[in-house]
Parts: sequence; structure tokens; C-alpha cells
Amino acid sequence: MSPTGTSAGKGRPTHHLLVISDIHVGEYVKDVDRIGYIKGFSRQDESLCAFLEYHQTRWIDGVPWRLVINGDFIDFIAVTMRPGESVLQSKPGLSLSEDEGRWGLDSSEEKAVWKLDRIADRHRMLFTYLADFIGHGNRVDLLYGNHDVEFWWPAVHDCFREHLRSVYFGGEAVSGVSEQEFVDRVQFHPWFMYEPGRYYIEHGNQYDDFSSFEFRLSPLAPYDNKQLAMPVSHMAIRYFVNQYKGFRSHNKDNWTVRDYARWMRKQGLDNMREVFRLYIGFTSQMLTYASETRAADDEQLRATHMATLADVAQRYRMPLETAQAIDRMRGEPITESFGRTFQTIGIDRQLLVLFWFLVAVAVFMIPFGWAWTLGLWAAVGALGALSYKLWPWVRERYLGGNVVTHVAPKVDDAARRIAEVLDVRYIMFGHTHKPRVNRVRQNPPCWYLNSGSWLSPRARERHGASDLCPSRLTFIVYRDGTVPDARLFRWCARDARPVAFDPRIASQDLDPEQVELATALDSLEAEVPPPSRDEPRRRVR
Repeated sequence: MSPTGTSAGKGRPTHHLLVISDIHVGEYVKDVDRIGYIKGFSRQDESLCAFLEYHQTRWIDGVPWRLVINGDFIDFIAVTMRPGESVLQSKPGLSLSEDEGRWGLDSSEEKAVWKLDRIADRHRMLFTYLADFIGHGNRVDLLYGNHDVEFWWPAVHDCFREHLRSVYFGGEAVSGVSEQEFVDRVQFHPWFMYEPGRYYIEHGNQYDDFSSFEFRLSPLAPYDNKQLAMPVSHMAIRYFVNQYKGFRSHNKDNWTVRDYARWMRKQGLDNMREVFRLYIGFTSQMLTYASETRAADDEQLRATHMATLADVAQRYRMPLETAQAIDRMRGEPITESFGRTFQTIGIDRQLLVLFWFLVAVAVFMIPFGWAWTLGLWAAVGALGALSYKLWPWVRERYLGGNVVTHVAPKVDDAARRIAEVLDVRYIMFGHTHKPRVNRVRQNPPCWYLNSGSWLSPRARERHGASDLCPSRLTFIVYRDGTVPDARLFRWCARDARPVAFDPRIASQDLDPEQVELATALDSLEAEVPPPSRDEPRRRVR
């Protein structure tokens, strides 16, 4: 058996894969309207619970599933709840700093565990269905993304497994599976899953400079090793999104200045003052973090990262040179460059505009005649417009390169580059929230699939006249075998079943070698009658 649990084509497969990502459980675990949020969680989790229940015994060829949760499952950074006085008195390790009192808990290990406890409490139905999925003989593999990097902490692993174990067994003996067997079916992966010649799976945030970590396998803040590093996307959520009610950060990476201006006009004068105040706070925090990070000694983090990278490469039978090459493909975190940091918060353009404004004022103050003054103003205006036009070239040459906010092109390009160094048939990412199927290599063939997201839709699905399912809840099915097959699907919330991602796509645009093999996948119906509900889980009285 391979390190990831498939047979790599030798004999009967041991598992097929379900790949989902970007679920963001806990995104609404806020410190306001506790009862309102609790009432809303059942609606938020309904589709995912139905997805788990549907697949828990519907196996292909009698082979159980491995559910690969490919990052951003738990949204730790979005949690703004704080422990109450009674908890703080009983657990001194949860004491709040002045910064936490204002912005929310930090990312230290003990406080990440406290956040996970709160999330599990509010999403108990989801944890129950996930535990039942595991109890029926399936496995769960978790890879952390940028929103759940807290899964790097060992205590968070233990806490997550314990919540699943306690909800499944409830202090009672359960026939068919021991508690240790159950816990062993939940595995954490520090970066990626890889099956030589078959697939490579990772979240994808490492190729997005707004969400990447300098040392993925040792993602600690170099100035404080009890805290996790903070990509720019984290700081934007902690210091702005979490503080401004009703603002969601998802799917805004392609917003232009005009989009933000349009949004600002809708906020009203009072709210615009609040937005400006939060923007100043975010700017200050980002500059401070960049300064502290660049001044700190990170050699120990680098050494730990490289040593762990060697262990991971050995575990997955990947040449160390290949693992190092993939590691170098990461997008350098924005805060590693002051020039790029200034661009991100808009200081570079603001300073440029301010400079030419001051030049224009200076021209006005000099006692020239009106003809000369108007002529000089025209020259200043022309030079200002020219400098603004040439500013992208200046940024590229002197400010660390132009900052690009669009995420999907970065991740898509990373898939192409990984296909150049890895001999795999499928590369699977998440992170962008945009489902995708692309052929990234012709010979030997390699396809890139992005699992999209599982964000709770705000409105129920409305199927049009063509009856094509519009669901945004997407996932990947990977079927192991002599020649593996991977397909993108939608979860139809209306009918509570999987449907083809887009049945209008010609089969030759997917994987022409798998047209016949995909027959079983298209329906995802078990080829043998599923066991009864009581059979795999009988309690011993």
C-alpha cells in the first residue's frame, strides 16, 4: 500500500477519493448574537451533512472512500469570540492581551484549541455526520490551508480527533470499530498528498503571495515562535473584515478600485468613517508586522522547514530535489518586501499623487505671472500623468514587482509548473473557490482540477429551463484503478445527490481514456446493496 493508502494500480484499490476544500466552518462564530448564529448553523451545514450521509455507504466496487479535506475546512482566523470570565479564571493560559481584547484571540496553540472547541460546539451536527461517515469504514485526510494553518499545532490535531471520537462513541462501546481504529482513520498531512504517477493534492495558498507562508512546514512568526505567521490575507481579516459587520472577504480578489469605490458609496457617511479608521489600523498593523518579521532571525525556522521537507519527501517517495523545486515555486509573502507591502496598502500611489500635488502648490506659491503659472501647471499635470502611466514599470524594477490580487491565475500557473517536475496524471488544488478542469500537459497527459468551494449559498438553488444544476458546491471524485480517473461534480442541494459539473462539456475535453471507466462515477451509485443503517454501528448494551 502507498503512503496515502491507495494501491497505485497493484491489485484491488483500497480507497477512492472524495476531494473537497474551502468550507470555512466557523466563519460565523462571532461574539455577537450567539443564539441567532446557533439557529443558523443547521441551515449552513445541511448540504455538507447530506453529502457525507449520501457517500458514507455508496461505494464504487465496494471500496470505501477517503475524504480529502483540502484546506480551509475550519476558519480559525474568522472566529472573534473570547472566553468569559469564569473560563479565564480556570485557564490562565487563555488570558487576553490588550491586543486580543481589541482584535480577538491570537493564533497560539492553546487558544487555537479553545476556538476549535467553540466551533465544534456550534457545528455539532456537522461533526456528528462526519463521525458517522468515519464509523462506516471511510477515512478522512486533512491538509491545512491558510485559514486553518492552526492545524499545524499537534494539540489541535488531538482536539479535532477527540471531538469526533466523543460524538461517535459517547462513552459507550460500539461494535464493528474500536476507538483506536476510529481515531486512526483521521490523518493530518503537513503540506500535500502525493501518489507517484497518479495524483498530487495540496491546498494551493503557497502560490498566492497574499496567503503564503515563508516556511510552510514551520509556519511560525519569526519574532514570536508561540504565534503562527500572518499572511496579508490574515491581517486583512483580523484587522478589517472581522471588525466590520456584514463584509465578507470571499471572492473579492478581482475587485478593482472602482468596485471598492462603489461599495464605499453604499456604506453611508458614518460607515465610511469607520471603514477609514479600520483601514488606518490595518495599515499600521501590516507595516509593524513587516518590520518585525524582517528584523527577526528566521534561520531556525528555515532549518526546521528544510528538515521536515526531507521527511515529507521520503514519506511520499518523492525525490528531495523535486520537493525542493516545488517549495521554491511559492509566492514570496507580501510582507517580505517593503515595496510590495507599500503597494498592497496603496501607499506608493498615494505618495506619488501627494508629490505632484505639492509640486503644483509650490508652483502656485512662486510669484510668476499667470501665463507662466498656467504653463507650469500644464507641465506638472503632463509629467504627473506620465509618471502615473510609467509607475507599473517603476514598481516592477524598484519595488519588488507589481502586486497582482487575482488569485486564480497564480494557482493555475502553479499547476502547470508542477506538471513540469512531477509525473502525475492529476494535480488537485483548492484555495481559489473557482472549480476548474484544465489539461496542463499533453504527453504524458496531466489534468489540473480545482475543487472549488463549499461555501454555504445565500439562496436556494433555482434550476432553469434546461434543468442544469447551478450549485456552487463542487467536489472531485478520484477513482483508483489500473488507469485512474478524476472528475469534477456538483452537489445538487435540491435533489441531495451529485450531478455532473457541466453535462454540456464534451467528454474529449476531460479525459478521453476514461469515458467508459467514468460510467460508475456519473451516478455514484453503489454496485452492491449498501449495508443497513444498523449493521455497521451496533451499540453493546
